Amino acid sequence: MNRLKVALAALALGGAVAAAPASAITITNNDLAGATWNGIDWDSAGTSFTQGFIPAAGNNFSLSYFAWATALKNGFTTLNTPGLDNNANGSADPGKTYEYTVYAQLNETVTSCTGTTCSFAITGGTFAVYYDTSPDANSSSGSLGTGFTDGVVAFSGIIPAQSGGSFDTAGAINAFTIQTLINFTNPAYIQPNLDQGTTSGTLQLGVSNTGWQNPGGFGGTTWAGLGSTVQLQADGNTIVTPARVPEPGTILLLGMGLVGLALQRRKSS
Repeated sequence: MNRLKVALAALALGGAVAAAPASAITITNNDLAGATWNGIDWDSAGTSFTQGFIPAAGNNFSLSYFAWATALKNGFTTLNTPGLDNNANGSADPGKTYEYTVYAQLNETVTSCTGTTCSFAITGGTFAVYYDTSPDANSSSGSLGTGFTDGVVAFSGIIPAQSGGSFDTAGAINAFTIQTLINFTNPAYIQPNLDQGTTSGTLQLGVSNTGWQNPGGFGGTTWAGLGSTVQLQADGNTIVTPARVPEPGTILLLGMGLVGLALQRRKSS
């Protein structure tokens, strides 16, 4: 076999590795032991807040988001989680033994503004989802948004640069979809490692708020102390995908192809 054919064979085998099917994701908590799962429904009364936002092209600012889970999903199926505390009032409700919370921070740039509508570009960011067996998240009015970043990290990652869509600052409901890259998965609670996530939802401002209580701050610090000028109601749903794991047989074949390529190069030299 000549070098070109060996190289093409190795490339084809590499493609086979990339195309190996992904396995199902399982989740473990106080209710579930290795249950098939792929998503989280975050409460519709979550909160987003800006720091340094000015509605003018070229403005760089941050947008943060925190919320708590109301359900774990597998596709359209809601998993049976009677111990999930889905009421962020600062303490565990009767019979509730754990909670999931999320905190994300996006860096954004205003790309244009026309009237009360501005468009944005996301330049980066980070996020983390927490599993807490001592439920204490508190998003009630005046609570200062405490208990959202404790517990253990279930998975976390980065938010790559992407379009941030547009937003009507006059108070409309604005839809969003954000892609994330997951670079940490806690194997004690989720198997196998996660790869990517998609969070979709809405941001609601002013007259568009529905059942949202303004906690007055985040992490025990007031909005004024955080330099936050705008606070919004945020509703979101997250879907995750597993990392693709090469099958052992495919790895062996790829290794054989690479060895053959090395031998052919050696013969030709």
